[in-house]
Amino acid sequence: MRHHRAVPHGVKHPVRAAVGRQGHARAVSGSRARHAPRCFRSLEMPAALPAVFAGMRISAGLSVVGAIVGEFFFQRGTPGIGSLINRYSARLQSEELFAAVLVASLLGVTIFLIFGWLGRRAVGKWYDFG
Repeated sequence: MRHHRAVPHGVKHPVRAAVGRQGHARAVSGSRARHAPRCFRSLEMPAALPAVFAGMRISAGLSVVGAIVGEFFFQRGTPGIGSLINRYSARLQSEELFAAVLVASLLGVTIFLIFGWLGRRAVGKWYDFG
């Protein structure tokens, strides 16, 4: 009985070939441990950089929202945009409220764009951030 699909071409003894491959795999995995820092630095980290910078870009933009919402609830320290939004909404000052919301939005978008620019500078032209 011949094994056409399970046995590579030219292999007469599939059991011995499999054992030989496992030994080769062990030898390769032993050399990987020695070269792991270089592999991480030259292969894995550059491949992960687009995802890292995309996460930083999104979280930096959302951190502005988190800071403003935190200021709504806790109101500690120096008053900021969140306190202004809260004060203007309580006094029904719509023009000032709109201006404070606009400033908060521009701050979030600006931080988002800055981290997008940093990501493009770090990764280069080989990845499209969109």
